[in-house]
Amino acid sequence: DVLRLTRLFVDEGVTKIRLTGGEPLLRPGIADLAAEIDAMDGVETLALTTNGLLLPKKLDTLHAAGVDLLNVSLDTLRADRFEEISRRQGFDLVLKAIDMAIDRGYDPLKINCVVMRGVNDDELGDFVTWTEDKPVEVRFIEFMPFDGNRWDDDTLVPYAEMLERLREQFT
Repeated sequence: DVLRLTRLFVDEGVTKIRLTGGEPLLRPGIADLAAEIDAMDGVETLALTTNGLLLPKKLDTLHAAGVDLLNVSLDTLRADRFEEISRRQGFDLVLKAIDMAIDRGYDPLKINCVVMRGVNDDELGDFVTWTEDKPVEVRFIEFMPFDGNRWDDDTLVPYAEMLERLREQFT
């Protein structure tokens, strides 16, 4: 189904395909799927968004399969918070995956950080400072409501507020 839909989109002029949703690295044969998509005439860019936990094991095969761009989800730079937010261990694996991707030339390497008031909003400046030492682009994302994420209006940190906080800290 993924290949059929990809072909339909590419036939209509889409040139960038992103594998995402849930955790794409859990899919059996993800590297083979990536290689088939990359081989399609018209596909110029093949991107993948991941939580990074399985990336150290699969990065080389994904790279060889033609994955051009990576987005890694990382909502905190603190190991204890990582476990609290993600409800799993693996903070060190995600950092290892980021370093491996940088070593393999992924540029830009994008880091997606969902900002939540009272959870990780005090780390905005930490992420910006982190980019001084790591060639990554951090993308701060507003917490969005959907079924099952324990949405609460008080958790939202609007983008404008994030920018204002960073301006105050860094100017």
